[in-house]
Amino acid sequence: MSTTPTSVPSKKLAASIKSDATTFKLNNILGWDGNALTSADFGTVGYGAFRNSKGTLMELFSWDPATVASVSVTFLKRGLKFNGDISTEVTANKRAWVKGDTVCDLGTNTPQLLTVLT
Repeated sequence: MSTTPTSVPSKKLAASIKSDATTFKLNNILGWDGNALTSADFGTVGYGAFRNSKGTLMELFSWDPATVASVSVTFLKRGLKFNGDISTEVTANKRAWVKGDTVCDLGTNTPQLLTVLT
């Protein structure tokens, strides 16, 4: 497993997802330089967060960078704990997310990313 910390502009969900979804769609996959992101930008495991526009709800997840340029990005794990645990999924932390209201941060400093890099 390798993880490369990469800063990415916040994205929006292109389609709503349910709490049991295994994939998600983004409105774009462009980096700060305007170029499309690739798996090489992230390594073999990426970490990210969904949050609502009010900033009152959040879900942490891991995802497969090999799918970043696909129609849908594949989750590896959802509902991760808020303490940096990279393997434990918490059912109550898996949420339904709404297109247009949900911000997706792929290049964010989740506690999981900090755990992997230290």
